[in-house]
Amino acid sequence: MKRCIVVVMVVLVTSLAITVPLSAQGDSEDGCGPETLAQVAQTAIDRYDPDSVSESSEQALARLQTLRDTIGELISSCESTGDQPGDGSSGTGTFADPFKFGVAGDTGQGLSIKVIGVVRPADTLIRSFNRFNDRPGPGQEYIRLTIEVSCNEGGSEACDTNYFDFNLTGSKGVVYDFASVVNDDDLDVTVFPGASGTGTVVFLIDAADTDLRLIYNEGFGSVSDGVFYEAEPSKDSGLEIRADSNVNIRSGPSTNAGVVDSLASGSTVIAFGRNQDGSWVQIANGWVFASLVTTDGDIMQLPITAQ
Repeated sequence: MKRCIVVVMVVLVTSLAITVPLSAQGDSEDGCGPETLAQVAQTAIDRYDPDSVSESSEQALARLQTLRDTIGELISSCESTGDQPGDGSSGTGTFADPFKFGVAGDTGQGLSIKVIGVVRPADTLIRSFNRFNDRPGPGQEYIRLTIEVSCNEGGSEACDTNYFDFNLTGSKGVVYDFASVVNDDDLDVTVFPGASGTGTVVFLIDAADTDLRLIYNEGFGSVSDGVFYEAEPSKDSGLEIRADSNVNIRSGPSTNAGVVDSLASGSTVIAFGRNQDGSWVQIANGWVFASLVTTDGDIMQLPITAQ
């Protein structure tokens, strides 16, 4: 009977290992992967020697159930720590680990900052605000960020900030100051505790620069002491979607919302949010109808950013 139980144990371990999800396979730096499962199973089997251990069949089956539970817990843990859109770290505010696009990050100065929109390139938009705004030079382009500011201060003291408190940097290592252009809705807000306000900041950047980070740098302090935020959505903060046809980008999750831009058929962008029922997804410069785009992921795993 005991030898039969050992055989059953080996079969059970094998079947459980086969059902481990892909997110739990491969490298096992986080404790997942077939190597870890094999080690757990082998340790349990090594401890069970039917020739030297005196126990009833009920006790042996109980040990088998314990092994099953242990492996089951490991699998569940691996599933919960697998890569999911918007499910990773929200960032720590450093250049290497900025606060994610669409996620509020504390500045340590009584304010929370969230980048909620981006237009890049914004050349045509900036020229539409004032025809005397300078055109970008060769290899340059404008980028316009929409920022939400929330006041975390206690009591009744208001918080304030404006576009002077921000810089931008990226993979090229250049630190950009705000662009001196006529802009609609420049960031210049004063908000009371518990309230928030929005505004925009424009930068003139190298068109080839990537991995852009907005820097909150109050009072022209050292950039290295600033707080960093993703200036554009990345795969770490969202889900890649592909337009199945030419798709309107709207200002809100409704066909009644105005059209602000469009996605060309076949183009890909990052969605970082959705409405309550997942019928609309939010991208950097607006909202698109979910039925008109394709993704390999699950839209319902994106955070809800509008009702």
